[in-house]
Amino acid sequence: MRRMALHTRRATAVADVGGVKIGSGHPVVVQSMTNTDTADVEATVDQTLALARAGSEIVRVTVNTEEAARAVPEIVARTGVPIIGDFHYNGHILLKKYPECARALAKYRINPGNVNIGRKHAGTEGCARRHDRGHGGERHRIGRGGGAIRPGA
Repeated sequence: MRRMALHTRRATAVADVGGVKIGSGHPVVVQSMTNTDTADVEATVDQTLALARAGSEIVRVTVNTEEAARAVPEIVARTGVPIIGDFHYNGHILLKKYPECARALAKYRINPGNVNIGRKHAGTEGCARRHDRGHGGERHRIGRGGGAIRPGA
């Protein structure tokens, strides 16, 4: 049997995602993303619970429409799993218009490649930060995937 090499982990900030601690010395956490239409509460609840049974400790859902934003509080209430909202072009609008969605989510993920942060859609990050201040701290993350940011951006 081949043994994996152990690496020293660097100290990082700890994030609390709905009671699940991520970062620094905490164990690695499994996060999955649904591929359902979030507005379809039944399908999203079923898939979220299936992911949790399979070992996912955090589940991410896309919040891309008003219908999805309205569905989030029920999904969170019915699953008991920390849910991260994945926002793209219209997060600044949805977070303002549906504060119950914003309150229900454990964290927000904002994709800067799609919201053009620093340019015309900078309102998403500002809206998330204002909501954070009113609800006990940082609840958002600016995504930094290789496919999300143009080279040199």
